[in-house]
Amino acid sequence: MLKECCEALGDKIFEIGIGLETSNDYTREKKINKGFSREDFEKAVNIIKNSEFKCDVRAKAYLFVKPILTSEKDAIEEAVNSAFYAESVGASRISFCPATIHKDTLMELLWKKGSYQPPWIWSVMEIIQRVRSDVKIPVIMDTAGFGSSRGPYNCKKCNSKLKAIIIESNLDQTVPETFECECKSRWKAEVDYSDITRSTTGISRKK
Repeated sequence: MLKECCEALGDKIFEIGIGLETSNDYTREKKINKGFSREDFEKAVNIIKNSEFKCDVRAKAYLFVKPILTSEKDAIEEAVNSAFYAESVGASRISFCPATIHKDTLMELLWKKGSYQPPWIWSVMEIIQRVRSDVKIPVIMDTAGFGSSRGPYNCKKCNSKLKAIIIESNLDQTVPETFECECKSRWKAEVDYSDITRSTTGISRKK
C-alpha cells in the first residue's frame, strides 16, 4: 500500500499520521485500549523512515492529553515525555489532542459522575511551552473544544485569549507567551495536590 501511494504522489510529501497517544504502554493499553505497543510504533516509523520510494514519506505522531484515571500533573508530564520520545524515534511532526468529552463513552460516564475533567488550558500551555523549548520538529496543539463544558477549560476571562495565543503559536512555531489570571492559582493547586482518583480540586473552573 505504501508503495502504491508513493507512486501516485510522485515527488510530493506523504505524511502518515499514527495515533501513538502516549509513550507509556500501560496508559495506552489499559486506559485508552489502543491495541498496539510502543515497539509496534517504532517498527512503523522505522519502515517509513527507511522507505526508498520516490515521494518524501514522513511519520506524524498524534498524542493524547489526559486520558481517564490520570491526574493533571501526570497528564502534563506524560504528554511532554511522549513528545520527546516521538522525536527520538523519528517522527517528523507531533500533534497534541487534548481530551474532549464525547457521548456514550466511558469518559462521559466518569465526567457526569464528577470523576473526570478534561485538562485545564493552563496544562495545555505548560505542555506546549516545555515541548517547543526543546523539541526540534514541528509541534501542533489542537484547540477543538477549548472553552466548552466538554473540552479544555480555565475560566471565562482567559479561555478565548489563551486559545488565540495557542493558535498563533501553531502557525509560527514559537514558544507561546502567557499572562496571569485569577484561575491560574486554582490550576496550580490541582497540579500540586490532585491524585489519580480525583481529577479536580473541587473548585469550579467556570467563573
